[in-house]
Amino acid sequence: LLDADTPEGVQALLEPVLKQIRLFRVSERQNFQIACSVGVRFVTREQTDLERAITEAAMTAETSRGQLQDEILFFDPHIYEPEILRAEIEGNMEQALAEQQFSLFLQPKIDPQTGRIGGAEALVRWMQNGKVRFFPDQFIPIFERNGFCVELDFYMVEQVCRALHQWLEAGYPVVPVSINQCRQMLYEDHYMDRLCAILEKWQIPPRLLVLEVTERSAMTDPDRMRTVLLEVRRRGLSVAMDDFGSGYSSLNTLKDLPIDELKLDRVFLSTLDRADEEKRDQILKHVICLAQDLHMTTVMEGVETSRQLEFIRALHCDLVQGYYYDKPLPAEEFAQKYCMPHPER
Repeated sequence: LLDADTPEGVQALLEPVLKQIRLFRVSERQNFQIACSVGVRFVTREQTDLERAITEAAMTAETSRGQLQDEILFFDPHIYEPEILRAEIEGNMEQALAEQQFSLFLQPKIDPQTGRIGGAEALVRWMQNGKVRFFPDQFIPIFERNGFCVELDFYMVEQVCRALHQWLEAGYPVVPVSINQCRQMLYEDHYMDRLCAILEKWQIPPRLLVLEVTERSAMTDPDRMRTVLLEVRRRGLSVAMDDFGSGYSSLNTLKDLPIDELKLDRVFLSTLDRADEEKRDQILKHVICLAQDLHMTTVMEGVETSRQLEFIRALHCDLVQGYYYDKPLPAEEFAQKYCMPHPER
């Protein structure tokens, strides 16, 4: 506990201590030097929660880069923002599910040749009082780590089936809707029974539901995943491989797993230079041809410009998804725009 109110004051007080530590020798044969990492947390005389301040100083010291020299590190509340966010999300997730704060949004998949809708992807948004409370990239990774993604994904299946039921009852033409399935969900013992119970409850033809899995989740236990996906298809549902090309993509995945739809990651649309662009064109062209030869529907994700659309159209990709056509829309707005009959169509 030092009496200093500026970083310079702290350094002036610590330097003599750190110097003595650097010079310390256990014996004459010692040929190494001690380097120190110091975490500093400023407090006021009125501050009573000193235990927390000491913990924050210690955690600050642990952010050291491990260099062979002394480091004096000052507490920054920003380094705790991820932990604060995680605690807030986990503290509210159960209540949010009970209060149906997780809303169904849908993004259309469009046939680039005709401009007609060929499908949609279900996406989740955490809303409260009409505003976004947390963004998906904030809460989904946390749910995947703590297992809450299982309940959320089943909840979203229910929301999709409810929407499809309403549209079918109203006589609207509907298209298949794809929905992500987390790895933990697919490995649940009664996964198919629970899934089919939701379909039966809302009287949804299985052909209208496409279950999306990522290659990463599939490769965690490929034998079990294959067994699960074969049962999915036996029950009449379709399987989509999401984010293909975003990481380590193996052609064995296309060979070994029963896949009906291949979703090509937006990474294929970004290149570093002209040489990369030429290689990308060839790779994407042959991946699309290969998938179609294997009787898979191809979907290009992340299409945002007319130039990208023309490129994908020339490769005869089956469907396109991205902001060029539309952003993800609330289910009601999606129905008005893409399901309800319009006189001008």
